[in-house]
Amino acid sequence: MVKNIFIILSFAYVPVWAQMDTVWLSETIITPDRLHEGLMQMKPDSLVTLQMNSRPLSESLFRQNGIYLKAYGPGGLQTVSLRGLSASQTAVLWNGISLQSPMNGVIDLALIPSFFIDNQALEFGTSSALNGNSAMGGALILNNSPKKLLGLANRVLIRGGSFGNFFIGQDLAFVSKKFSSRTRFISGGAKNNFNFSNPYKTTPAETMRHAKESSMGLLQELNYKWGYGHQLFGRIWYQKNDRQIPPTWVQNESKATQNDVNLRANVEYVMIRKHGKAFFRTAFLDESIRYTDPLISLKSKNRSKGYIGIAEFDRDWKMGISSGVLNATRQEGKSSGYIGKPNLSQISLGLTHKYHKKKTSILLAARQLWANGSIRPFTASAFFQHQISRRIRLNLRVGNAYRLPTLNDLYWNPGGNPKLEAERSWNAEFGFHWQINKQWDLQWNNYLLKIENYINWVPGVLSIWQPQNVAGVWGRGHESELNFHKSFRKFAVKWNALWHLNLVSKNLNLNDYYDVTRQIAYVPANRLSSTLTFQYHNFSLRWSNIFTSNRFLNEDHDDLLKAFYWGSLVLSWDKNAFSFLAEANNLYNSQYQLVNLRPMPPLNGSVGVQYIFKQKKKPS
Repeated sequence: MVKNIFIILSFAYVPVWAQMDTVWLSETIITPDRLHEGLMQMKPDSLVTLQMNSRPLSESLFRQNGIYLKAYGPGGLQTVSLRGLSASQTAVLWNGISLQSPMNGVIDLALIPSFFIDNQALEFGTSSALNGNSAMGGALILNNSPKKLLGLANRVLIRGGSFGNFFIGQDLAFVSKKFSSRTRFISGGAKNNFNFSNPYKTTPAETMRHAKESSMGLLQELNYKWGYGHQLFGRIWYQKNDRQIPPTWVQNESKATQNDVNLRANVEYVMIRKHGKAFFRTAFLDESIRYTDPLISLKSKNRSKGYIGIAEFDRDWKMGISSGVLNATRQEGKSSGYIGKPNLSQISLGLTHKYHKKKTSILLAARQLWANGSIRPFTASAFFQHQISRRIRLNLRVGNAYRLPTLNDLYWNPGGNPKLEAERSWNAEFGFHWQINKQWDLQWNNYLLKIENYINWVPGVLSIWQPQNVAGVWGRGHESELNFHKSFRKFAVKWNALWHLNLVSKNLNLNDYYDVTRQIAYVPANRLSSTLTFQYHNFSLRWSNIFTSNRFLNEDHDDLLKAFYWGSLVLSWDKNAFSFLAEANNLYNSQYQLVNLRPMPPLNGSVGVQYIFKQKKKPS
């Protein structure tokens, strides 16, 4: 049945809100942006996005936003955590397509180049009714945008830095009135041979060994527009990453390597009419991971495939917009840890309506899921926003979300548990946005969440680890953002400060709220960041600081990773087609870890140059 639906949903959607003329669209968002207005979101400004363009997405997020990354050292697995929940409880979407592995539920953000992403946003809070599976802590939304300017453009970006780090990126685009082509290529790598102090060794001074990494990727985009409101989009993204796995503090050596190959493709068709739009999308995902470790004679290869079809229809009314979405997904996994080739088929139907009148907006969303023929959790959310004065806007949101067990949870041999239930969460939050004056604004948000059927791997019969729905989770926290900006002729100053408080505890008895006392492992209770930016004419100087509090390594709280400060200084200059950038990272030379026994780089730096060639096409 699902395969038949894939045939019907043979194209992909891209939301559009531009006039129907011959100019290419300026932005591509996975769902109509009007349906996400007012939700707790964080988006980097254009200057920061440009400066982070040569970095992996994981590094870009670490520096820009108040989120915590779980990173197994440079070049290792790096995943995102929103509101203290796990990486598998945070949705990651690329042009509306979930990038999370069906096998383990996560995606390695170190393998996503920022150079391939045009728009990114962190959306906090329960949003399964809008964003689907895994959106319990929130969603990371990534999108591509077609170029607007008619003609030919070529951008070349080169960066080199400490420890053999280098990056080369090229972005070639051609845009006519009806056709657009954009080709992006990246190549990069690093030796990661930095010095660090190892407290587990008699002679603590060491140099990181067996830590080389390299990457190569290509993203091709094609866009065609015809008739009255018809558009076709196509993308294909191929990427190959090779990396050596360095030894931990307690290992004498490592010879392990990992090779990742990813192929992602999608086609999208959009039809725009006076009072509505129709979007159709199809996508194919192919992920292959080969891991070898000669020291223990281990060779493993895991491969997963995904087939996605989506249809969405929007209708504008006098006081709002309604949307209906049908999504069909089939995922397959292949591994030596499976018997056969297990798969998961899903069909979901979602309905959304946003009402707006003068000072009040109400967003209602609902989604019903069927997985492998069985009815799964029904999710719904409600968002209320009211402008109580010219400067103050109140926000209130409630909803629930779900996360399906992964293929590893269900079918890993030995240990898989086919009887697992989906995790379910409930979330409530209240906040406000205060435009204090022309220079200052404050965003303030508090939340409470509860998770049931939390999936945890625990020792079972014959000490074989097995996933069980054994625990629940209480979470409560706070998010605030303070902004300042001031301009004086050619001089401008911006200041941004973020505070994220996440108190997240696992408990066998969810009905006893006051028994929840122990913070989940690897979740910092406090994370604070500030960024001060000075701009004068063609120069900019950005000084960033991040504080991350203690993180416990287990639920007994008998061991921890200490709090640390991290800072960076970025200087950039641009003149016509040329740009120059120099940066210093880990300014205070902090010795810190994001994962136990995996050291991170000390003070380091890099320089980069960018050249943009534009040949504008004369209007016909």
